[in-house]
Amino acid sequence: AINRALRQMRYRATFPVTMITDGDMRATGFANWAASSATVSKVTDSNARDSSQALRVLATAANGLALSDRIAVDPANAGQWYVWARVRAPTGTARLSAFDYTNSNNITTEDWTVSGWGNLDFVFSLPSTCEALAIRLMSVANSDDSYWGPIIAYPTDARELILPPWVERKSQIIEVLTAPEGMQTADEMHYHRARWAQPLEDQSNPNAQV
Repeated sequence: AINRALRQMRYRATFPVTMITDGDMRATGFANWAASSATVSKVTDSNARDSSQALRVLATAANGLALSDRIAVDPANAGQWYVWARVRAPTGTARLSAFDYTNSNNITTEDWTVSGWGNLDFVFSLPSTCEALAIRLMSVANSDDSYWGPIIAYPTDARELILPPWVERKSQIIEVLTAPEGMQTADEMHYHRARWAQPLEDQSNPNAQV
């Protein structure tokens, strides 16, 4: 009886919809974030924000970073992407970078130099020869220290987005929210209900909802 009651209980929480594997930072460990010139770890103390965990990038040399898993993109349909990240930089400069993995080039970057939490976001165009996109979370100088909360990335013209893998039924979704671009502090962040959103069930794969 207790188990039946627990299965019927609901705990409201907010999760980002993103094309980045472990973009919500809730996975155990950091296997989806490759370290380069940095010590990368997950933290669960007061440095975590908007999630149970945050990703820490402590540079051991200049341009220390954590690189996301690659996202396959079609150069024949190159378009614009939107990226948003929650970040704080207690030491030095944190840098958010959209990275053309195919050609090993930065596409667009934005910096954060404030010790408190804030947001970085930008829209960028995919290069016509880019077949794989990645997001780099950087601590710019040696010993710079940055913490990263949820990271959101998706094409601006996307009509279908994959929901987190734990979503198995439409009943698990209370509502879909959006937020205006350019908000730099948590106090300014005002979410709005996306009335156009319609969760769809994939009957062939309950862990691939959109």
